[in-house]
Amino acid sequence: MAAAANAGRGALGASGSLASTTKSARAGAKPAGKAADNLTRAGLKQKAIALRRDIELKLTAIQQLEDSIASQTEDAHALSTLLAERHDAVAALEMQATSVQREINTALYEKQKAVETISALARLLQRFELLEAGKMPPLTADEASRVLERLAQAEEMQRNVRKLVMRLATEHADLAEVLDRVAQLIDIAPRL
Repeated sequence: MAAAANAGRGALGASGSLASTTKSARAGAKPAGKAADNLTRAGLKQKAIALRRDIELKLTAIQQLEDSIASQTEDAHALSTLLAERHDAVAALEMQATSVQREINTALYEKQKAVETISALARLLQRFELLEAGKMPPLTADEASRVLERLAQAEEMQRNVRKLVMRLATEHADLAEVLDRVAQLIDIAPRL
């Protein structure tokens, strides 16, 4: 039994208590006393310095990002202002182009009207010249009696075509200006 007691004491340490064995095991792992406190304080100071540097770097990066954002915001505002100015200029140019296009359309219409009138007058002149030269036989009595009937039919057809053009102009407002000019061209013949 004495051997078992000595073996137990060896496991417990020289003092014979479990607490002293645990203290000595902990003391072996770390330096005891003020030296342990200094190492911990030095480590903490180094960590604090590293954290301060990291914070300063991050604050600098944040400031740079904020400056960049502010600069880009100013650029975006300037571009927005420029875009609005250009949009107004484009709108003014489009209005001017529309006005010029109307003038061109009017000139083309007047040209077409003149061509149609000249063409109709040229046909009439040619007929009169042929009649005068005796190259075209005069109307027979039968043809002369049907002239008024044929004229009435032609005038009725002309009115129907004009009504159709005007109806299309009311149904298609975007074509009203052009169709009104077409209607005026239809009316050229009776004015001769």
